[in-house]
Amino acid sequence: MLFKKLILLILTTLLSSLTACGDMYSAAYEDMRVSTRSFAYATVGNSIYSYSISSDGSLTQIGGPITESTALNRIGVHPSGDYIYVAQTWYVQCYKVRDDGSLVRIKSEDITSNGFDTYNISMSRTGRFLYAAGRGSGNMNYINILKILPDGTADEIGYKFLNTNCRNILVNPDETRLFVATHSNSNVNNITSYRISEDGTLSDSVDDTKLFSIGSDDPMGIAIDTSGNYLYYSHRGSDTITILEILPDGSLDDASVADFTSTGSFNELTMHPSGKYLLGITYWDWDNPNKSSSFGMFSDYTLYHISDNFSFPDSEQRYMALHPDLEYAYVTDNGTHKMLVCYNLEPGGQLTFNHIAAQYTDEPCDVKICRKTVFGGR
Repeated sequence: MLFKKLILLILTTLLSSLTACGDMYSAAYEDMRVSTRSFAYATVGNSIYSYSISSDGSLTQIGGPITESTALNRIGVHPSGDYIYVAQTWYVQCYKVRDDGSLVRIKSEDITSNGFDTYNISMSRTGRFLYAAGRGSGNMNYINILKILPDGTADEIGYKFLNTNCRNILVNPDETRLFVATHSNSNVNNITSYRISEDGTLSDSVDDTKLFSIGSDDPMGIAIDTSGNYLYYSHRGSDTITILEILPDGSLDDASVADFTSTGSFNELTMHPSGKYLLGITYWDWDNPNKSSSFGMFSDYTLYHISDNFSFPDSEQRYMALHPDLEYAYVTDNGTHKMLVCYNLEPGGQLTFNHIAAQYTDEPCDVKICRKTVFGGR
């Protein structure tokens, strides 16, 4: 009898050990599991709001907004999803994205030195460099050139003086060119192509800087197709989208593709990652109701109209961000309603209204979506 009890005790102990090992293995497995999460960030007045995104496109606010001392403008997202960068009057703020989507500021000192505000941001595809420019006062402006460090912070490594107001900036897909749309008070408007050096700075060589003169029309939104061969820009003064071929030396040519007569004057143009569609938001004015539109792209890079989606009365929609799964688009509306609007992005390129995703008491400026890789399932 004593022998049987001893055998039973040994078996019980062994079973308990195996169960404990199983629990430890399960916990270790959970800690190693990889998932992705999508978050939305909106700049509203002096604050930035953080949201988690549900499968139906709805937003759930994460904590309270982060409030800074001056107005927050456009947002840049690091391709890793670990950091975002926010243009603020006089400088750029760097934030780390936590696994739950909340933000922590990782560099608060002034990282631009020229004393001009920053408004527009364009991040290079690999996340090595960031270019920020203000909209200017009078006919003076700068492009600030920032290098992204391994810890996500940014250091200014140079700047480029502009003698006109900056409307928009955009790095091309292979990171060899920065395109800058500018407007002056004397109606001298250009899109300038700067060659990006290996260290991220903009070449000072006259041969490396290509200027395309627009004339009296004010350029607004700019987008580059996924091949990097064509640039699209919208005019504030006319219902036209101009299509320019990007030549091997970085210059722009308007001879190969005809202009497209659109259905409004677009403030923002967004290229669909598939390269099949171009999305736009009309610039608000009394004659053209504010709306979001989608256009298809033929194989020769010309456009055809797909759909218009009219927004609410007294809307003033400005900027758009696409969900990484390409099921939804989010648009800022700083008109009477002061809100974020969620649209369905249909497989055929149409934009259809989904719901009002968020409302504010101040005007929203920008919205961006961040997809982050998260380790650990618990």
